[in-house]
Amino acid sequence: MEHNSSLPIELLQTIFNEVHITNKIDLLNIRLTNLSFCSLVTPYVFRTVHVRDASTSTQRLYSILTSPHLVKEIKDVFVIQGESEGASP
Repeated sequence: MEHNSSLPIELLQTIFNEVHITNKIDLLNIRLTNLSFCSLVTPYVFRTVHVRDASTSTQRLYSILTSPHLVKEIKDVFVIQGESEGASP
């Protein structure tokens, strides 16, 4: 995908890595900015997946696992037991 930012890709990746460490919600918002940012940020967003003991969480995991462009980004999966569906991430 063509990169359409005036900043070098390496700098953007460094920034996105720092954002990943501090706030995944910000990464999700950055992902919505444009197609270039979406493709650059997607590996950071789906690198680690947390699955709670809830039906909505397992449905989301299934959606990720059945998406060829997302499943390849997963490096770690954590299962969190004993939390309700309304619990925060």
